[in-house]
Amino acid sequence: MADLESFRRYCEQHYRPGSVKAYVTNAQTLLEFMGAAGMRDFAQLPTNLLIHYDEWMGQVGYTPSTAHAKLAAARSYLRWVRDLCDIPVPEQRKVRQRKVLVQVRQALEPGDFANYFVAANQDTEPMRTATMLLVCSGLRSQELLDLTVDNIHTTKIRLADDTETDVTCFMVENGKGGKSRIVPLLEEGDEVLRQYFEGPWQRLAAPSKTRYLFPSKKYLGHPVRTRALRYAVKRVSERMGLDLSPHALRRTYLTQLHRIGVDFATISKIAGHEDPKTLYKHYLSLTGEDVAAAVHERGGRLDGGKKGT
Repeated sequence: MADLESFRRYCEQHYRPGSVKAYVTNAQTLLEFMGAAGMRDFAQLPTNLLIHYDEWMGQVGYTPSTAHAKLAAARSYLRWVRDLCDIPVPEQRKVRQRKVLVQVRQALEPGDFANYFVAANQDTEPMRTATMLLVCSGLRSQELLDLTVDNIHTTKIRLADDTETDVTCFMVENGKGGKSRIVPLLEEGDEVLRQYFEGPWQRLAAPSKTRYLFPSKKYLGHPVRTRALRYAVKRVSERMGLDLSPHALRRTYLTQLHRIGVDFATISKIAGHEDPKTLYKHYLSLTGEDVAAAVHERGGRLDGGKKGT
């Protein structure tokens, strides 16, 4: 059955949790459009369905970057209907999408995360996983590409509620300045890494029997070049209508650590900075909401009381 609940279960097996909601919501938008147009038989869909869908999104006010994300999810949903539901969905014609106005960003904001993973998911391996892990680890490009499978470790930690959980860490050896350090992977990266090891990595590493996490298809026995990773980030950011660099994704990770309450000294150690001043001078990219929350979560009153008391 090509219903949304079945599609949700499929997404939960193949995409990170934050992306599942985006894929299902965007697939629902497509189905609502099809229903309003009287299109209920997938096998009889016109080949220009997505062209009309994109035109409709422009008419109702979706921004070009949002339309990009919704079209990507629509394609994924229609492929799922065709390949896993055994319904002969007609091949769709290419959509000449509206030009996306580029917005330069120093870092992603929380509202961008789901669309970032949807955009990155359109790439082929190993760039799909590499671009996702950049934002989940905050590693410099060369540090990420120099990783081998031996640099991935799992450690068990005890949480505040006295439960235990496993945390994946990257062991960076000879990073910038010749320093080594431990970098914990954010939870979304665990699922990305698991999917990568279930198939793509073995296929990519087999020709040269390499231990590199991101083996090059062109230069056997070597990792992917940093230029290829920069181009991959550029492709992802263009799909989002943004202008991102790998360093912007590093800032995103470090800023997110600050948002969840990690102290400056620990973040600096994770980043590989000797001086914590480097962190707040050049890396934290706080929004107005971050600044306001920092004040009012701790009181926000002259007398030291909580707001509203």
